Amino acid sequence: MGKTIALMNEKGGVGKSSVTYSVAWCLAEQGKKVLIVDMDGQMASITYLSGVETNDDTLTMYDILLRNKNADDAVLRVSDELELYIIPSTNAVADAMTTAKISRMKKVIQELRSEYDYIFFDVNPSPDWKHALTLSVSDYVGIVMLPDVLSLEANMGIVDSIEEVQANSNSNLKVLGIIMNQFNTQTNLAKAVEDKASAMAEHLQTSVLKSKIRKAVAMGESASAHVGITAYAGRSDIANDIKSLTCEIEDITK
Repeated sequence: MGKTIALMNEKGGVGKSSVTYSVAWCLAEQGKKVLIVDMDGQMASITYLSGVETNDDTLTMYDILLRNKNADDAVLRVSDELELYIIPSTNAVADAMTTAKISRMKKVIQELRSEYDYIFFDVNPSPDWKHALTLSVSDYVGIVMLPDVLSLEANMGIVDSIEEVQANSNSNLKVLGIIMNQFNTQTNLAKAVEDKASAMAEHLQTSVLKSKIRKAVAMGESASAHVGITAYAGRSDIANDIKSLTCEIEDITK
């Protein structure tokens, strides 16, 4: 059965979509069959990263959950060389997901689990019903944050969201850990934020992951090329960071 993972934050601009996409790409490079589900109708960042083209006829999770369309019909292949796929997003996801049922979401994802080794979810930063839907079907949730105080404060809300879902709709939800993105080990602020993040992680019975993602221009460039960083700049430090994070995620979720 495929593992379901959501990398989240309740603050925008922390790079969660880029990290999710590059980890999914890295797993696909290892021969895994990976599906990305874009639940963010506001930005659809990960749909853009994938390079797939959408139009008025593109099927999304809105069509699957609220129009009872077949999930397989919404899946698009990202790469001819890799077993990497996406259920894309359009504005319809942002406009009409508030009436989607958790029971329908669980049924759909349960059916997809048998087809993929990993299913990743990408959601909008602002907490809403799509967060609840996503967490209700996730085995693991990882918190992506920047080494700054604002990013840390934004995570306070997601702690409450995780605990609410664990209590009401998904008692099996585990916290993967806190992922530090665009991290600079040389700054005192980064070290101070990491200490506070460790305290938050302890509250959630998890940890700050050992693999930290450095800030690099190549990450933005890989987005324009619609490939993961390990394909765009495979020998770079940041590619090695993503490879390390991918291995750590595999170890935790096996």
